[in-house]
Amino acid sequence: MKKYTSKHHIFLILCVTLISIKTYPILFLSLGGRDSWLLVLFSSVIIGVLGYYIINVFIKFNISSMNDFFESSYGKYLGKILLFCFSVLLMFNAIESVSILSTSIHNTVFIETPTWFALLFFISASAYMLCMGFSSILRLSLISIATMFLCMLILAFLFIPYIKINYVAPVFGNPLNFNSLLSVIYILGYFSSFGITLPYIKKIEKKDELKKYYVPTMIVVSLISTYSVLSILGFFNHFRGANIFFPEFTQAQRVEYGKFFESGEFFVLLQNVLGFIIKYLLSIFAIYIIYKDKIKNSNKFFITISIINYIISYYLCKNIFTLSLFLEFYTLINILFMLIIPVIASFLYSIRKKLK
Repeated sequence: MKKYTSKHHIFLILCVTLISIKTYPILFLSLGGRDSWLLVLFSSVIIGVLGYYIINVFIKFNISSMNDFFESSYGKYLGKILLFCFSVLLMFNAIESVSILSTSIHNTVFIETPTWFALLFFISASAYMLCMGFSSILRLSLISIATMFLCMLILAFLFIPYIKINYVAPVFGNPLNFNSLLSVIYILGYFSSFGITLPYIKKIEKKDELKKYYVPTMIVVSLISTYSVLSILGFFNHFRGANIFFPEFTQAQRVEYGKFFESGEFFVLLQNVLGFIIKYLLSIFAIYIIYKDKIKNSNKFFITISIINYIISYYLCKNIFTLSLFLEFYTLINILFMLIIPVIASFLYSIRKKLK
């Protein structure tokens, strides 16, 4: 695939912003309670506005690379440090992807399949795709994301009869408090994976079109994520939903349609495998884009980073509580380095360019 366009880019945004919040919303459900779906809606508006601002700066000043973006904004030395931190968070996003994918498969569908085997399978397959280059990754991404959204639509349709409105009523029955604020922070941490797509903006031809497609894209993100959380609350109520690590799998096990269709686990499994593999590939390849000039052998780089990911992910997957602690930490620093720092960088970059 020779051209990378704005239409391609929005598919990547859809994948990286949605897959995590649909799979394990446990981090914020206990804090937000029955109003969690409204907090997700509110948070999606925030990420939509901030993301638009960042993209607008990238397009307006035709930013050529993430190195230029950070160093021009924060200065040479601080910029390099923050860019390195940004790259570490890309690595964390990759670790989160394969860890959640392997753990969810082990704990819900294929219980007898050990996590080390699932990790080995997914990471080795991903390493091969990374070595094939960006064109191959993009083709796989477009096909996978289209399939993933088909699964989402089927699941959304299947869940409708099981949603009980009284589980989410009354709206704002509890007053907003510190837990609500903390819930919004966690939700923004999920959505901040939007930052994975920033290094790819320089590859886009006709960047001006990106702003036109970005707004409807974020509306879709808002609707899908809000409905996903609303369906969990309406399916289980907020007490039980907040205590299920992978609620969509449990939902899918209970659905039935027309007395000839039972259990939608296949659709959840397919959605998660495709979504997290693409998020993993995009995260690792984004690191390569940032440090491409310093990497002499791309294949050795991808193999080395895959081995490191496997070791760390294997340790995290050994214990669900260790993984939970990592996810809480990852989500909080994700919002800092993948959203707040790029937003500040965009503001500083625009100010410095206007003063010249």
